[in-house]
Amino acid sequence: MIGRVGRAAVRLELATPIQWIAVSPDLRYVAASVTGEVVVLDLRADKLATLAIETSGDTSFQFLDASSLAVGTGAGLAVVHVDDMSYEPL
Repeated sequence: MIGRVGRAAVRLELATPIQWIAVSPDLRYVAASVTGEVVVLDLRADKLATLAIETSGDTSFQFLDASSLAVGTGAGLAVVHVDDMSYEPL
């Protein structure tokens, strides 16, 4: 559950446990890594996006800047530009 000042909390019900959570430096995006997928919430726009990407328990996961999310896997490093993802309303 993600609490937000002056707005309803957001509750994610995912099929698998969350492995990592990262928050962008400007607090706009919250990203969660689950097995095989990254879920990104745009808290300002009340939207959600997902991206299929190979992840595991040892995947590293952090924002490089306000809109670039680094995902380090056994296969290498991927940078996800969260501004360019396809979002759906919450």
